[in-house]
Amino acid sequence: MKSLKVAMIAGIVAIIMVGAANAGIAPSSNKITGKVINITLQQAMSDLGLVAAIVQQVSLDQVLKSHSDIFIARVLYKNYTFEITGSRNQWILFFRTINAVEFNVSSNTVKGK
Repeated sequence: MKSLKVAMIAGIVAIIMVGAANAGIAPSSNKITGKVINITLQQAMSDLGLVAAIVQQVSLDQVLKSHSDIFIARVLYKNYTFEITGSRNQWILFFRTINAVEFNVSSNTVKGK
């Protein structure tokens, strides 16, 4: 009878640990949440808030220093981690476009220079 109680308690503890790991209670590699959203650079450009986050967290130097034709940027935005994928040329064009316009990060507005 004692071994049955011990087995039941061990089983309940194991279920709780698995539930906590899946619920995001357990520590994750992400600073804010464990939620990662994979999108392309073109999709990211449709959200001005996400564009502002990219401008704040990613630099053209990072893109140019990468040794791959595809660059993946990790951007934290609205408690999510976005993994934004684009070719090197797409990223260069993105930063040229951003530099060609005045981008007000605080109000998420865009004006031509």
